[in-house]
Amino acid sequence: MQNLSQNADEILVLIHKRLSASFLCIAFVLIGIPLGILTKSGNVLITFGISVLMVVLIYYPLSVVCLILSKSILPIIPALWGPIGILLILGIILFRKSLKQ
Repeated sequence: MQNLSQNADEILVLIHKRLSASFLCIAFVLIGIPLGILTKSGNVLITFGISVLMVVLIYYPLSVVCLILSKSILPIIPALWGPIGILLILGIILFRKSLKQ
């Protein structure tokens, strides 16, 4: 019985990981476009550094969350969707700020 429950949890984690990955792409776009507009310096190295920093700051915490979810410590939905929701809100704020300039 416990093995069945563990398999169901693994499948649920896998489904939410795949769905959240698609929304993560939207979050990247909503954050990346305003950052590209706001860094008008034209320096390729600064732009590359910002993009690498953004990837590290997003994928490292999500990989830690996936590791924690594999051990069933946190609930699935808040652990996977919470950071993406925060990134989407941050992207909308940055997008609105770049439109005002």
